[in-house]
Amino acid sequence: MTHHRPQRPHIALAALAGLLAGALTAPASAAPAWSVTFDGRSQPALKWMKANGWKEQRGDADRWRIADGALHTAQNEDSTTVGTERGFPLDPNAAPRIRIRFKVTAWPEKGDLRRKGTEDAALRVFVIFDRGGGLLSPPDTLGYAFASKNPAGVFITADRFDNVKYIPVASAKGYDGGWIEVERDVVADYKKAFGKAPPRIKAIGIKSDANNTDGKAAAIIDRIEFLPR
Repeated sequence: MTHHRPQRPHIALAALAGLLAGALTAPASAAPAWSVTFDGRSQPALKWMKANGWKEQRGDADRWRIADGALHTAQNEDSTTVGTERGFPLDPNAAPRIRIRFKVTAWPEKGDLRRKGTEDAALRVFVIFDRGGGLLSPPDTLGYAFASKNPAGVFITADRFDNVKYIPVASAKGYDGGWIEVERDVVADYKKAFGKAPPRIKAIGIKSDANNTDGKAAAIIDRIEFLPR
């Protein structure tokens, strides 16, 4: 009697080839829907801002610099906010995650985001929405902050404007001076802060200030990204 051996090795090899092909063609991580990095040669931040569509919204960024692939802020008893609308509007439901990588080298020790008389922070990244605002008030805004005193994770309504909500993402307490990378769900944060679904994001801003408490503030921002879910 003649026995026919099944072609198992060929079947196994075919299956293995299929698995390898699947591994090789697996999709890479999705690219950011919006991002800012600070690559390029060392230069004054004002020069970089002019070339990249950023503007001073308040204060004077003449001491800020681009160096070593990062934005370096520096405030001495003063305050500066910069921002951009380039690349916006952005649907937050399509890119709900904001990721920020930064470190802080000086912070106003008396800074407390709960009161306008002490509303200082080494770094705030503002997500500005296409809703609210008026002649003197800003639109609905989430301000992700490195806080001097306020604990991470709390929601704070600004003393100046009730549609500006601060969310400390890190605190000076126990901070070792190293890089911090945080990721937040902007849609969830807006719903918690304002009790409704978010509109489009219209702009983003960066603030470093110490003017209310006569202190010093300095931060280094490596990148800011909006990512799909």
